[in-house]
Amino acid sequence: MKKLMSLVVMLMILTTMSNFAATPVLISEPIAEGDLSFIEYENKIISGNFIKYVNNTLHIQLETFENETTVFDLNGKFKSIINTYSKNEDIIIYVESGEATFILLDFLSKDTNKFNGQIKSIAKEQYSILSGDIVEEYEILNTEKGFVEDQFVNAYVSDQGVYLMPTIDTSNKHFNSFGELIEKNITINGEILDKNTTTVNDNLMVPLRDTLESLDYEVIWNNDTRSVEIMKLNQWTSIRIDNNSYFKNKMAHQPLSHAPIIINGSTYVPVEFFNAILDLGLSVDSGNLTITENQMTTHRGYIQAIDYNADGKVSITLSSKKMFDSINDLIIIHASTDTTYFNSPLDQGKLIHVITPPIMTMSLPGQTSAVVIY
Repeated sequence: MKKLMSLVVMLMILTTMSNFAATPVLISEPIAEGDLSFIEYENKIISGNFIKYVNNTLHIQLETFENETTVFDLNGKFKSIINTYSKNEDIIIYVESGEATFILLDFLSKDTNKFNGQIKSIAKEQYSILSGDIVEEYEILNTEKGFVEDQFVNAYVSDQGVYLMPTIDTSNKHFNSFGELIEKNITINGEILDKNTTTVNDNLMVPLRDTLESLDYEVIWNNDTRSVEIMKLNQWTSIRIDNNSYFKNKMAHQPLSHAPIIINGSTYVPVEFFNAILDLGLSVDSGNLTITENQMTTHRGYIQAIDYNADGKVSITLSSKKMFDSINDLIIIHASTDTTYFNSPLDQGKLIHVITPPIMTMSLPGQTSAVVIY
């Protein structure tokens, strides 16, 4: 029953996220927990471990649920291949979800390949998709989802054809029309620094000394220990190269998205360091970073749902609990490739931290905009 209630509440949330995505800081009316008029059906890919198949019902284990998830096979599609699956084997299926149910639409073969790409052109069911530096054409099976050109997608390629699921580019990189990487600058007190941000394993990294000295911090390099001391008034911390362990004053050490590293003789740290450790304010505009002394808020939670838009925006439902049982446990985070740094992949069930402005809607659940996700 608890799992059923969680699914019902989640479906309510999924259908209301898009109403607020463009204006995440406006005040809105609360959503009644019992109001099911918001529920819609959605076709999507889910994956997990095969448990059993009984009475036209497929039982699988999803990472995001402690208990088994049941998928109704109304047309008996899975019966013909049930003997080819063993318990706990990986399985990928295409389902219709709605009103706390999953209905099997199709199953993907065991040799299904997945890749990330960007749609470059559409001609009926034929899609040209760019992956890396190669563009290939594919026949798409689920065109009903309304994909558009330039949209980022996850492609699932199997013998039956190709299913697409929407996603966004979380590489923190921006390119011009010629495919050239656009350098992103750092602004402090209205001045643009000489050094720019960079990406390492898709993590947005920031030059430490240039940034902090512009904010009147003292930065001391210790060559013997390959560490850096950082001081300003009553603030003090120390970091060590290649050691993903950070601390604020006398608080416990914590990992961030990446360890400090040296690039061309300069120390770089992940962008969230400046807020998580030094309590500085951050904002992002067209991928460019501004650092201030404004107050920020950090939300910590498990990803319960992800709603991707074709325009590079995404709405993420977070829960303070891994298995939420009330709408009061939830918060909706709006993010985009222009205004958010993604220093963590977006995977359902994953625990993330989100740095946001200290404002939120008065809706239920509350909603706000992400500056950094890590």
